[in-house]
Amino acid sequence: MDDVRYYYGDTEWVDSYTASKVLGASQVTVCRLCRRGDLPAVKMSSSRWIIQREVLDKFARTYLAQVGRPRRVSVDAKQTHPLRSIFGRSIVQRLLRLERRNEN
Repeated sequence: MDDVRYYYGDTEWVDSYTASKVLGASQVTVCRLCRRGDLPAVKMSSSRWIIQREVLDKFARTYLAQVGRPRRVSVDAKQTHPLRSIFGRSIVQRLLRLERRNEN
């Protein structure tokens, strides 16, 4: 795929593929950033976004591409049990039931 550039007046626009190469992220990630509003863009069709080159360059200076999904933090007592990460959820639930029985 080639870099696609659009010009409207003096403004240069690039597509999400070109933006993904500039940011060092996948095209899906760039579309997600556009959809969430983190990266200002114009939606051209159901899966096509264009971004002003100036805006992309400013965004690229502060953007840090990260690998993997962010971990969710749980506030549920069953999921934050210290042994859950070692043994898994089902065993921890059994241990919690045993603890409750011993308390009674």
